[in-house]
Amino acid sequence: MRGHLKAAAARELWEPEWPDILITNQFLLPRLLETCPDITTRAHLWRTMFCEYGTGHVDDSGPHQFRSFLSALDVGPSSCPMTLEDTPAIRAKIEKIESMEWPELLGRYLGLASIGPKVFDVLADALHQHLRIEEQHLIYFRSRARGGDRCAALLRIAESSAVADSDRRRVAESARRALENERSYCCNWSVAVHLDGVSSM
Repeated sequence: MRGHLKAAAARELWEPEWPDILITNQFLLPRLLETCPDITTRAHLWRTMFCEYGTGHVDDSGPHQFRSFLSALDVGPSSCPMTLEDTPAIRAKIEKIESMEWPELLGRYLGLASIGPKVFDVLADALHQHLRIEEQHLIYFRSRARGGDRCAALLRIAESSAVADSDRRRVAESARRALENERSYCCNWSVAVHLDGVSSM
């Protein structure tokens, strides 16, 4: 299988993801901690997500890492501000998160976290090889490709007493929906960069 993607097309693919990066950081993860039913589970949960906030170093946070990647695609800072725009589409996404309960939030996070270990190293390798993006701008993908321990920890939480037996199906369904959305997005990209198919501008 071969694919071809120019840098301009890469910008069109990745730049629109910027608001979702901020929404995850500013709303999904805090809401997940807020709805977590007990302090022990919250501590375990925090260990799976503290890297998203840079472990005390803002430049290592998820938004800054992704913004560094966008900068390598020549996306300027004005196109990826650290403050969300107040648009109907963004408000709708935030309201949806705020309406979700603990099982759905946990499932959504589990689904999102499951994508990185499966495909992000492949993506980063192709971006480095074919678009000549330096490794310092690919940390967002590299760090999430090593997220197997995070997924295992989230699965343990989902199987623990923090999730009622009657709610486990809700966790699974929410994870499936998030995973399918991300899989479709990543598979489209994977076809474009598979092995030797990315071309520069």
